[in-house]
Formats: sequence, structure tokens, C-alpha cells
Amino acid sequence: MIAPVLASALLISGAVSSTASTAQIDSIEDVEFRQYLSEAGVDEAGIDSVLTKLRQGEGLDSSSGAAPTHTNVTVEVEDGLTFEVTTDHFADGSFNRSKMELPQEVAPGAVSAMSITQCRNSTSGSYIVRTNCLIEWDNPYLGLNFRANYRYLPGPAGSGTINDVYNYNFWAVAGVATGGSLTIPVTTGNPARATATVTYASVGGVTGGQDAVSLHVDQSGARLFN
Repeated sequence: MIAPVLASALLISGAVSSTASTAQIDSIEDVEFRQYLSEAGVDEAGIDSVLTKLRQGEGLDSSSGAAPTHTNVTVEVEDGLTFEVTTDHFADGSFNRSKMELPQEVAPGAVSAMSITQCRNSTSGSYIVRTNCLIEWDNPYLGLNFRANYRYLPGPAGSGTINDVYNYNFWAVAGVATGGSLTIPVTTGNPARATATVTYASVGGVTGGQDAVSLHVDQSGARLFN
């Protein structure tokens, strides 16, 4: 699982069958949590703002429906896997970040440990097929990831199909994450749609609710929506 670089006291992970996980609110003072926010592109003033809101149980702009102040799109390599990373930044220093694993071309007959575990690209007739692709989303207090097999038919009359989603993980920071689910409400369509949900509450239950992230696949490919 690719997850935020946090101290063990901060990283609270689970899966769809896990029970609630908690962390003490004091843990958000940890220097590694500040580093995690910094690596997401949050400046010092934004980090202080996010920490203050989390300590006080206030909602963040990233979960309020507010418009982002700016968006960054980069290509990054983590643990030998290549991702397109899209980060929406908000006025209070919070962010929503999605990571879509980019497929690697594997030569016919070439088999290695990496080629088995990474996202793979192939074709089936006119369809572009993506297999075992890692999808990840996080914000300052919550994150999740899963793998997906999907295909799409390019062009104005095309559509998308999500064949399978699996290996769902979620984690919370300074709070509780529980009740996660991963489903495919629309198998084939324009778009096809898979949805991951997880319930979150901060310490004291002041801030909380259900977060949902959807993978959309249509004639132009795959995108992640929160």
C-alpha cells in the first residue's frame, strides 16, 4: 500500500472489514505529519491553519465544497510505480490529492515481479485495456486506495467498463476511519463508475461524515472524483 509518510502513531489503516481505528489528537503535532503536509505542497501558514482546525475539530475547505485556489498536475515515481498526481489546494491550506497509476508497456513474454504488480496496458479489439492499476486519494486527515481493472472504447460513440475493483485500504489521521465500502454502481456506461466510501470522525466527533471517491471511466479514459 502506498500511503502518506507518517509516524506509526499517525497512520491508521484498515480495510473494508476492519473495525474503527483511532489516533490521539496530540499526534498531529508530530514533525512527520508536518512533513506529510509539506510534501503535498502546503506552505507553513497552511500547515498551521490545518493543524489548528484539526485540533479544534473544525471542517476543512477541502471537504466543504469550496473551490480550490489552484491545482497542480505532476508525474511522480513511487516504489517503482509511475503516477499522474493531481492536487487541488484550498485557501485554508487543505488539499485533495488523487494519484492514478500510469500503465507500463510490457513486452510479450517478459515476466518480472514488477510487471506482475504494476498497472498494465493492452488492447482487445478496439478497446484500450488497463489491468491492476493503483488508484489513490488523500486529504490532510483521510486517505484510501484500491486497484482496478477497466477498459474503454475511444471516440464519440465510445464508453467505459470497470471489470473489477479490489485491494481496498483506508486510513485516518488524528481521528476514526471505519465502515469502508468499494462497489461498482455502473459497470458499463459513459461513464462507468466505481465508488469507494469511508466514514470519518475527528477526536470528539466534532468533524466527520462520509467521504466518497469515484473512479469514472468513459471514452477518454479514467479520472478520479471526490
